[in-house]
Amino acid sequence: MKFSDLLGQGYDERTEIIYANPIRVYLPETPLKVIEQVYCHHGRKDEFQRQYGELNLSAIAWTSITLPASEIIKATIYEGFMRWFRNVESRTLEFAERGWQCIDKRKDVISHWSRYQTWSRPPVFIQGLTPGVIGGLHLMEGHTRVGLLRGLVKDGVLSPLSRHKVFVGRVDAPNKKLHQTSR
Repeated sequence: MKFSDLLGQGYDERTEIIYANPIRVYLPETPLKVIEQVYCHHGRKDEFQRQYGELNLSAIAWTSITLPASEIIKATIYEGFMRWFRNVESRTLEFAERGWQCIDKRKDVISHWSRYQTWSRPPVFIQGLTPGVIGGLHLMEGHTRVGLLRGLVKDGVLSPLSRHKVFVGRVDAPNKKLHQTSR
């Protein structure tokens, strides 16, 4: 199944969110949180189709791991999302005056960061799957979360050694093609 095949899946016409259950049938090994965050919420969006349309989702093996902030904040980011990412990163400039209140308007987000110094929902990265990105992590979903982390580390609120849970997708097997060609 290619990322572009998500366009053919059933979805809620009001929200444009793709239904998860049919995707789970095609990709039973993919964590539900990845399906929901990336495939359901962003599978119909042009920016994601441009980046990942030819990506063979069946060839990706997903793992939930904990990484140091220093590694997470070095991930590459799609150029079209950089303006948003930098805006979020700069929120932490107000940390000295406002504390955790500066990071978001949502009370549950503020509460979680304040209590645990990390996100409540792991962002999603891919590694070795993005053309032009050799070896390192590429942020697929979670630009607000990772932007905040970068700002918090840069401004000395969190240590670069602090650890955070993420999902990372890598090639499942060498013989599986990452980018399928259309038939």
